[in-house]
Amino acid sequence: MMRKNLLLLICISAVFVFFYSCNSTGYDIEDVEKADTVTTPQRTEVKKETEALKPEIKEEPVEILPKIKRKFTIQIGAFQSESRAIETMNKAHSLISYEIYYKLFNGLYKVRFGEFDTLPEALQVLESIRNSGFGDSFVVEIKKNN
Repeated sequence: MMRKNLLLLICISAVFVFFYSCNSTGYDIEDVEKADTVTTPQRTEVKKETEALKPEIKEEPVEILPKIKRKFTIQIGAFQSESRAIETMNKAHSLISYEIYYKLFNGLYKVRFGEFDTLPEALQVLESIRNSGFGDSFVVEIKKNN
């Protein structure tokens, strides 16, 4: 019984302390609102000052990647053996007035010539090359960085 009375006394004291502290007038809502109205013009002034400090942005195009120009070349053969590529290149020298070269690409020696700016120009030369005995020739697009 004594425990129940003690527990009841503690609960009543806790409720009394809670209500007493909530009714305290130690703060005023008006003071908080006044503080907000005072700081608002300062924020506007700071914003104006920071906008004045922003650097002027120039609207000039910035080139990030190099320009890639399309060119075309004609391939007259591709061989696994370098000696066959040289043989074909020598045969083509007598028929073609362009500089002929071969390079190793993806495991094959590819014999090519010419560097044309447009596809129609490359196709025109391709037709005459096919008629000269290199019927399997074709145009290859190459890309060069400027």
